[in-house]
Amino acid sequence: MFAQFGSALGFIFKNFATPIVFYVAFKFGGPKEAISFAVAVALIQVAAHLAFRWRFSPYFLLSSMFTVTFGGADLFVKAPRFFRLEPFAQNITISMLFLASLWTRRSLVEILAESLPLSFRPIFNRDDLGYLRRLTFIWAGYFFAKAFFFLYLAFRIDLGSLYISRVIFGNLSAVLLLLGEHVYRKKMRHPGRRPLTIDV
Repeated sequence: MFAQFGSALGFIFKNFATPIVFYVAFKFGGPKEAISFAVAVALIQVAAHLAFRWRFSPYFLLSSMFTVTFGGADLFVKAPRFFRLEPFAQNITISMLFLASLWTRRSLVEILAESLPLSFRPIFNRDDLGYLRRLTFIWAGYFFAKAFFFLYLAFRIDLGSLYISRVIFGNLSAVLLLLGEHVYRKKMRHPGRRPLTIDV
């Protein structure tokens, strides 16, 4: 149990330190401070990955790339204006990546599942490939809808409220979708089947 907790904690800090630092810095500082710290942490993590030859996980790339791009642009203007579009840009890009992966050898759902810590990794086999492709399409639609929801909010609330909305709504909706898929796969699609390693 403690090993699982440690694995999950290490995974979170290794891949999501940038948004965590942004949230803490925004709460105790302001938008400029939060963006500065988040960009700095993202760049330090990139340096650490290169120095220790760690593999860049898709979770790290997706959580940090947009922070550096949009946050870095905002550091050169008086009042942050680009960073509020980051949730829209990130979600619409992820949606397009999910859709594009349907025309590749492996769907993005498979790649992301393989990137999870071993103790949390689901088990799929060749019989599940069609199901994984349909699941990829569902996730693409989810991120597409979420992108335009955040675009709507970007022009109606302040940056702090937007970030809180992203943390609460974005994470909660994703967790609910994951739980729904897990229940469906366990109770309806494969009743009684043990959980998995991706068998290819």
